[in-house]
Amino acid sequence: MHARCDIVQGLRDACCTEECIEAFMRAYDEGRPKDGLKAIEGFRRKTLEELHEQQRRIDCLDYLTYEMNRLAAR
Repeated sequence: MHARCDIVQGLRDACCTEECIEAFMRAYDEGRPKDGLKAIEGFRRKTLEELHEQQRRIDCLDYLTYEMNRLAAR
């Protein structure tokens, strides 16, 4: 198994909140893997939703860029 500090660093590298890290590590230390999974799955879900929102914004900007380039080519 990984060293505790490696797990914490991995969670920090994933930009988990301190609350998420504490919940995960508490579950890990107490041998409750399902609770640990709940902690990081919730954070993952939120992160994925934010990613999708950013993608929607990029899509809008790409469309506007396309339209402006099309108009400029006339």
